[in-house]
Formats: sequence, structure tokens, C-alpha cells
Amino acid sequence: MLTHLVSLLTLLPPVVIPPGLRPPPPVEFDFGRIPLDPGREIDIAFEVVAEDGRSLRDQVGFRKILDHGDITVINARSLRECGLKARASADETKLLVYGWVDKDGKVVRRAVRGEVWARGLSPDQMPTVKNPPPPPVRFDLSAVPLAPGRAVAVACQVVPADRGPGEPVRVELTWEKADKRADLATALAAKFVKAGLLADAAGEVVQVRGWPGKDGAVRPAARGPVFSLTLKKGELPKVTGAPAPAPCVEFDFAPLAAAAGRAAKVAWEVGPGEGGKPLGARHALDPVPAPAEFAKEVEFQLVGAGFKAERDGAKVRVFGWADEKMRLTPTTAGTVTSADLKKGELPTVTTPPKP
Repeated sequence: MLTHLVSLLTLLPPVVIPPGLRPPPPVEFDFGRIPLDPGREIDIAFEVVAEDGRSLRDQVGFRKILDHGDITVINARSLRECGLKARASADETKLLVYGWVDKDGKVVRRAVRGEVWARGLSPDQMPTVKNPPPPPVRFDLSAVPLAPGRAVAVACQVVPADRGPGEPVRVELTWEKADKRADLATALAAKFVKAGLLADAAGEVVQVRGWPGKDGAVRPAARGPVFSLTLKKGELPKVTGAPAPAPCVEFDFAPLAAAAGRAAKVAWEVGPGEGGKPLGARHALDPVPAPAEFAKEVEFQLVGAGFKAERDGAKVRVFGWADEKMRLTPTTAGTVTSADLKKGELPTVTTPPKP
């Protein structure tokens, strides 16, 4: 009977869900690499960020679990109790988070980014995060005054949504009197287009997709601040979209390739860490290894010391240090020194801009 029922179901046409009823793509946390019986205490914290900047953080601690569902199923239930749409994957290794819902269960604030950090895991055991494609940055001008009675100016900024190179783009809109907010939106979109971005206006809303690339590819934009010295807080454009990437200290070890085959002593330092002090290490390299291999060693030391860090080839990005309660203290400084390396061989360090 069951086989007959399955056969009948395969003959039915596929169900097509209208686009407006489909949930947005989720933030995907993958816990499948975590050992079930690590033999030590493990603490994991994760954060979900919405397109309007709101966020929710949760954490889990264990010494032994029966399966990964002890993390994903339980935390999906916890997130639903907090007003989010979330579920575990079929194999229970992943936690899928769609966003915040209204009373009818419809997602009204998309989850656009996830962050995860842990204590007690090595880099190859760390959970991973797959973020959905970021939505366009939207500037809603419905609250700006048409006739403020004075000359006003408002600055709107976008930044690259990824952590690659690129400077923020800020454009400024000025006016004394306007007939329609749609006219202001058209003018703002034109300024973004002139600055090299893909942008358009629909009514009183401006959408900025990002930077055009080769073969039709688009480097997505994330939202930056909106500010004005002449408008009140309630009169500013409302901005939504993926938040700017979290600030970090970035080590780029690629220059070490120029010193391959030689011996060199290299020291690095990053902080603040435990007790407000930096963490550092000295390495006697003989010979100097491939940049990606050295970056792997640095990442291993950082993660083992409780830092939220990730490696991207020869680069290591350090976001902060987690205390015993998994509160993250952002890292703000880093250095690499060596008396044996020439200027073009010394790894570089990029630190977050000061507020």
C-alpha cells in the first residue's frame, strides 16, 4: 500500500510556491565537524543578524553529545520561541535561520548574516556559516521633509558586503524644497550610479545592489551609516540591507613567498586578549614555509587561545577574544616583526579604523 501511494504521488505535478510565499534563503550554520565526544568542555556562541541591524545571540556548552541534533534541533526550538523562523536540516547537522516572523509566521525581517565562535575546538572542528546573498541596500525617503524651510543635506553610505579590498562610497543629497520625495530618490540613485554602483529608484525608495563586475557579476553592497547635521533623527532616510562586515585585524602572510627557502625569525602579536593583554608568538622558520601553511599555524594558535579567527588562504582575520561567558572583546591592534625579512617580504597587517 505504501509503495502504491508513493507511486501515485510521483505522478502528481510538482507544487509551485508563489515567490511571495517562499521563505527567504536562510543563514546556514553547519555543526557537522564538531566531535560528539571531544573529551573536554566545549562552548559555542552564534549570532544571527537581521537586515535592519538587529541581532540575536545564543550559545551552547557540552562535554559530550549523542548527535548533532542535540545542538541544531534544540537551538532551532529556542530561536522559534524568540520569534524567529528556524529549523534543523534533515540530517540534523545544520541549523537554518530565515529571520524574524510576524504573528502569522511570515518572515518580516530577513536574517542576512551569521557569526560563530567557540572555545575548546580546533580550526578544523569549528562550525561554519554560509550566508545568503545579501539583499540590495534600501534607502527609504518617506520620512524626509519636502520643505524643511532651510537648506538641508543628508549623506548616505554603502560599503562592500564582503571582506575584500574596497573603500566605502558616500554620496550627499542637498535640497531646500522638493515637490515629491520620488524626485529626491531619483536624484540620490543618480549620485550612486555616478559613483560607479548599480542603483535605481522606485517611488520614494532607492535600491543599491553593488559594484558591477565582469560577465554581469555584481559585488554586493552592505549598508553604511546615514547622517545629517541639518535633519532630525526621525527625518532621516531609513536604511536596510546587509550590515557591514564585522571589523577585524587582518594578517596577510602572502609576502613570505618572496623569502621562500631562507631562514627567518618572525614574531606576531594581536589583541586585546585575555586580561586585556595581546597574544603573540615568535617563530624560528627554517626554511620559511608557504604563506598559507604559516597562516594555518597562526590560526591554530589563535583559535586555541579563545580568539574568533578565520583563515582565507594566506590571510588570517581576527575578530575578537571570547571570555568564559563567550562575550567577545573586539581586536583592534596587530603587528608582525622580523629583523631577517626585507620590506617586500614582511607580512602586512590591516587594523580596523578608529571610531
